[in-house]
Amino acid sequence: MASLKQGSSPRVLAVLPGIIPSTALTVIKPLLGLEARGAVQARFMLEWLIQPRDLDWADILIFCRNMEPNFSQAFHWAIAQGKPYIYDIDDNFFDLPKDTEEFSYYNTPERQGLLIEYLTHAALVRVYSPPMLERVTAITEQVVRTPAPVDLALVHLPNPKDLKPLKIVYATSRKVDPLFSIFWPALQRILIDYDGRIEAHFWGFFAQKFARLKGIHYHAPTANYDSFLRNFSRSGFSIGLAPLFDTNFYRSKTNNKFREYGACRVAGIYSDVEVYRECVTDQETGILVDNIEESWYQAMVQLIEDENLRLHIQTQAEIVVREQYSEEIFESTWMEQIQAILDRQSPSIGMSNRQSFSESSLLSAKRPGILSQMVYQVKKAVTILRRDKLASVIERLWFKAEQIFLLLKITSMRRF
Repeated sequence: MASLKQGSSPRVLAVLPGIIPSTALTVIKPLLGLEARGAVQARFMLEWLIQPRDLDWADILIFCRNMEPNFSQAFHWAIAQGKPYIYDIDDNFFDLPKDTEEFSYYNTPERQGLLIEYLTHAALVRVYSPPMLERVTAITEQVVRTPAPVDLALVHLPNPKDLKPLKIVYATSRKVDPLFSIFWPALQRILIDYDGRIEAHFWGFFAQKFARLKGIHYHAPTANYDSFLRNFSRSGFSIGLAPLFDTNFYRSKTNNKFREYGACRVAGIYSDVEVYRECVTDQETGILVDNIEESWYQAMVQLIEDENLRLHIQTQAEIVVREQYSEEIFESTWMEQIQAILDRQSPSIGMSNRQSFSESSLLSAKRPGILSQMVYQVKKAVTILRRDKLASVIERLWFKAEQIFLLLKITSMRRF
């Protein structure tokens, strides 16, 4: 195990299944922030490119959403070596709805079993909602609920003169999104009743049924969360929609919409479910509504017609977000948790598992570098091409290349 020198900053290695907005927000950005302050030394690696030297360098590992058996070598090495790790999980992979894109991938016995192993052996599991706190507590006592952040430095508000016409926005990273059906009938009525006075903006999701409708605008999704928040904040949206089903999976979500809308001075309309009921004060920092057409319609009408209420909600929500969800608070929490784990870490932790894994093979094996991995991925794509459509192969290769580019950008420029 690599030893932590007296007075030196901890060496933290984040082993990521992918570089996506959620991992950027909860893991990459706070670790880069801590590194910039000299509090930690940080490295980031995709789990399918991990090298033994990366693992040996670290004092503590960070896993986030990892549950792929084919790339679990870093997890097994951590267990064999007794090296502590934190598992950060911002979604409920136990209760995925069958109609979601992710269900077929995550809901296999192998991945579900590995996820439980990750949680069981973690020095700490970080969750972001009461349902996940309850679920993970049944697996391990080493779990804590942490409020998620928003990077206020990325927010660039537009000139008030640019707020006309009134813009209603719905933003999501989902390609297939069942949630929009909650507010869609009400929004159609609004588009008719306020023709020419309002615009409806969809960011990251666009159903074909929108294509011919007047007043609807589409913004393409971006994998770079910093770029998204900068562009979103300067777009001059006045009203934001935040629908959510009242099921255990959706109750396990973070209050991401409230943080983003509040930071960007957008008056939000939120489904009256636990996620938003916890943070939104009705008629003060947002409007809570039942998931029925009339409730959504009346809330939109209220915010369109009552400018004073709209401005009041925008102001109060911004105050709450700045006071409770700043990146600085989130970074400090990360640092406290990392330091607490390292302070209590004992060399004997994990020793009972040593004989289950070959330490020498893990440390001495010559793992392929990035170029070799890319060649491997191309060969794999050729195999896939024999059974799948060309578009599917291109999409997979493009995703891998994009992930490597983002990793190199983070590694060389120390920013996402």
